[in-house]
Amino acid sequence: MSNHSPKPKSRTAIQRRKKVKLESKKHKLGKKKIRHAANHDSVHMQQIEEQLKALQNSLTALHNVVEIKSIEDLEKMMQEAIENEEYEIAAKLRDRISEIKQGNK
Repeated sequence: MSNHSPKPKSRTAIQRRKKVKLESKKHKLGKKKIRHAANHDSVHMQQIEEQLKALQNSLTALHNVVEIKSIEDLEKMMQEAIENEEYEIAAKLRDRISEIKQGNK
């Protein structure tokens, strides 16, 4: 049987732990609250990723539709996107209108 004593902790590590403990008490943060906040952040991030995927799919579909629309139709779609605060879509439409106009010159 070997007689191993635990490695002595450095003074800075001990001070760091004490500081974290004091801050946790100060802000009334327990392990449950920290875990809850982490889970909440994880769920929120997952929702954002799902919304981003949906937006990317919409933009892809929009790009495919834009190919067959007239400039007047594109301008109407851009105005609707602006009114609906869908600025990314409006910007894509604006860029597509510019491309078409430059190609027609």
